[in-house]
Amino acid sequence: RVVNGRVETLPVLGVASWHAMASVASVGNLIGLNKEQAVNALGLQAHHAPVPTGRHVMLSPITSMNHFYDSGWMALGGIVSALMSKRGYTSFPTPGILDGDYGFWKMIGAERCDFDLMVDKLGEKWWFMEESFKPWPADAYIMYPLTALDILLRKNKILPHEVEKVTIKGGVAFPNFFNPDPTTETDAAFSVPHCAAMMILGVAPGPAWQTPENIFSPEVSALRHKITLEMDPEIAKVISGQ
Repeated sequence: RVVNGRVETLPVLGVASWHAMASVASVGNLIGLNKEQAVNALGLQAHHAPVPTGRHVMLSPITSMNHFYDSGWMALGGIVSALMSKRGYTSFPTPGILDGDYGFWKMIGAERCDFDLMVDKLGEKWWFMEESFKPWPADAYIMYPLTALDILLRKNKILPHEVEKVTIKGGVAFPNFFNPDPTTETDAAFSVPHCAAMMILGVAPGPAWQTPENIFSPEVSALRHKITLEMDPEIAKVISGQ
């Protein structure tokens, strides 16, 4: 929901905790775990899942590098859990860690769980086929305002020195997206003012968007401070379910 123009997240929010379940399921399938072993492997992997620190990440004005830190550990944990189960190590018995009113979904702060979706077209529909590549080196949420800005710049052939002010309205409302003074590569990738400045200056999408030369450039800094974000009232209604 939106409160005072900002997105209010759940009290407990798991950003990457579910990666743990995906990794052990993949490894378990590869090494041929039977049903009992798979249930044990999922239970073991639940102990490797990171604490759901998503709310802290979302509400911080500075982007923690933890945001990208845990995926590798989840992959490693999946391998370890599957191999331990294969060798007879046990965990929670059936129905297992995913099931029931206090299953893994509840542990990572979710308000509800769609159990039917978990098994719908299982073995037929592969969700990774719906993945896509980002056109710009920035957080996925920033793709929307960058797309609009790219169209605007191309259509009107706007030059950097002609920009007096940029106001971006939308649903991008987490504090780290507002940061006009990033100091690290991670901060820069989440800062809408910085990414918009890179686009306005015509910097080719790629590693150059997060180099120290561009992050600490006086020219880039001056442009970033001309760029502000506002919550769009209509989008706020959608987020709030009105």
